[in-house]
Amino acid sequence: MMLDPRRVREVFWQAVQYPKTSDRADILEWECKADSWLRQKVDVLLHAHDDHDRFLKTPGADLSTQGARPRPAGNAEPGSDRNQSWP
Repeated sequence: MMLDPRRVREVFWQAVQYPKTSDRADILEWECKADSWLRQKVDVLLHAHDDHDRFLKTPGADLSTQGARPRPAGNAEPGSDRNQSWP
């Protein structure tokens, strides 16, 4: 059975209005009923929505401590560094 993307969007927007998980569960229970595919898709979207800013709050790798290696000198033949492994 194909899911209607408009239906997924509609249920998502209804559920996302409620920040409490218990309220969302009630909405999803009512809207999805026995449609496990719809529930799964909306759950994935809600999780991504709630977790969206974690990526930006997590510090990136400190590349200054990685020991970057310089590239070969300017007079090297193009492709001559092909067999070297770069980080």
